[in-house]
Amino acid sequence: QAWHDSLTIDEQEVVKWAGMPPRNAHFHGHGRMLVCGYQGKIVIPYYDDAGNVVDMRTRSISDKDTAGAKRIRYTSPRGNMAERGAIVPYGVQFLKGNRLVVTEGEFKAAAASVLAGVPTVGLRGVNDWHDNYLQFMRGRLNILAFDNDAPKLGRMTAGQIATIELGRKLTAHGIDVMVL
Repeated sequence: QAWHDSLTIDEQEVVKWAGMPPRNAHFHGHGRMLVCGYQGKIVIPYYDDAGNVVDMRTRSISDKDTAGAKRIRYTSPRGNMAERGAIVPYGVQFLKGNRLVVTEGEFKAAAASVLAGVPTVGLRGVNDWHDNYLQFMRGRLNILAFDNDAPKLGRMTAGQIATIELGRKLTAHGIDVMVL
């Protein structure tokens, strides 16, 4: 309760607009995340298995959101999203059929699912993983399509490394994998 009461009236309106239940200690930190920095944030909800919003991230659309000289693109409350109940990958609500694309990022998942009709889940980054994700990947051909960023270790990119690691993890669980 104290977190909600410490917000200004305008900040409390933003929290209400975002659909966050006021005075729910589970969402401590989310209200400030929504109202800090410059205006223009896209709210990305995360759901539990029952379809309830349990966590969220924001993506700034302003180049003025910075910390020092570095632009802040995504914000999340401190701590582990899985501990807050976000153990379902972004985009599960779009899953149909026996194929699934796994990509890096919520926007790529939403674009592929909504605009192209390709069932896609988006991980929050190449290191985002929770064993609960396996239940959504079983019985489907999982097509891995991670970013091809600049190489980090030797000649391999973070996306290439993640593709190998996730591919091995899925095949170890008997899940079919294909790489784009």
